[in-house]
Amino acid sequence: MRKTRTHWMCLATLGALVLAGFAAKAESAPEPPPLQVVTALVGGKNVFIPSTLALPAGAPASLSIFNSTDTPHGFAIRALGVETVIPEQTEQRVELPVLSPGLYRIHCQLHEAHRSATLLVVDD
Repeated sequence: MRKTRTHWMCLATLGALVLAGFAAKAESAPEPPPLQVVTALVGGKNVFIPSTLALPAGAPASLSIFNSTDTPHGFAIRALGVETVIPEQTEQRVELPVLSPGLYRIHCQLHEAHRSATLLVVDD
């Protein structure tokens, strides 16, 4: 009886150590780099490059937006409550909230003629 009890206690301790190791590994996992977006003047039109962004649902994400033009440009995803202005020749990081699956319109709230882009959020 005593041998079986000791055996189970050892297994429980080993299991706890393994789970603690996984938890520590998950906590120390590096944050993924932000998705890169550029606002540029192409053929006389302001555009976002790439014009379609894809991200997984269920986690916050970040974008790094570079305005390569000589004028400030907006970056907005109204459905997510995101709206910012990126000064000319500047890169700015934008944090997105936890994303739900769907299709979201990205646009420049400063210039209606700016071509819009799309954020596609998919389930894993």
